[in-house]
Amino acid sequence: MNTWPGNKHQATHQNEHEEWNTKHYPGTLPLCSYCDQPTDRCEDNTIWSEDDEPLCDDGYHKTNVHCNV
Repeated sequence: MNTWPGNKHQATHQNEHEEWNTKHYPGTLPLCSYCDQPTDRCEDNTIWSEDDEPLCDDGYHKTNVHCNV
């Protein structure tokens, strides 16, 4: 079963997210690189920006990423 850093369910920045996930799959929720809010997605279904940063649904639609698919 997954645990959380400090036993607190929280989103983390990408570098912390990747480090935690290497030890605790499926890990934590990454923060959106556009709005800094939780993406509500795990590693397996993350939406990535053109520069390989995580995006939430709103951030995805406010950037040009969805136009390039």
